[in-house]
Amino acid sequence: MAQFETNRLKNTKWYSFSPGFTSSDRLSGSLALSLTKRNDMLASSYRLQYQHQLSSPTDSCDKAAYSVEFAALWGEGISGKSGYIVFLAGMGLTRRTYCQGEEEEYARKSRTLVGVPVQIEMGLYLNKKWSVGLNLIAGWNFLEPYAGGQLKLSYHLDYSKIDDEE
Repeated sequence: MAQFETNRLKNTKWYSFSPGFTSSDRLSGSLALSLTKRNDMLASSYRLQYQHQLSSPTDSCDKAAYSVEFAALWGEGISGKSGYIVFLAGMGLTRRTYCQGEEEEYARKSRTLVGVPVQIEMGLYLNKKWSVGLNLIAGWNFLEPYAGGQLKLSYHLDYSKIDDEE
């Protein structure tokens, strides 16, 4: 007989710091701070992410492109004794600054975009409060869609569901 088992992520929340790279503007560095929590029904995450163009621009614009994104994501995750994985998708608001134009008439522009961010968050528990892992991220918008990866360090506030029993 199958027995219902509560999701081990239930009633947990964690803060994450995640540096990495994305495909935005050929190659960009990214830095994200996020809060992820799991209640009775679903996981939710709130992410603030900064991306800055790393590869030198091929145009005559003297400054690299950058963006700041705030995203609210929802999904589901599972956890075992040594790790977890969470699948999330949601809505994001991005403020993007970039160069546009032809030949020597480039102009700096800024736009605010609405997009659809997606994230797969994986982590391995170091102990009851800390985990390390990987975020696979992507974002769709009309100006500069991106995909990338980030290493992450997370601090867990409530680890009551993950213990050394069994």
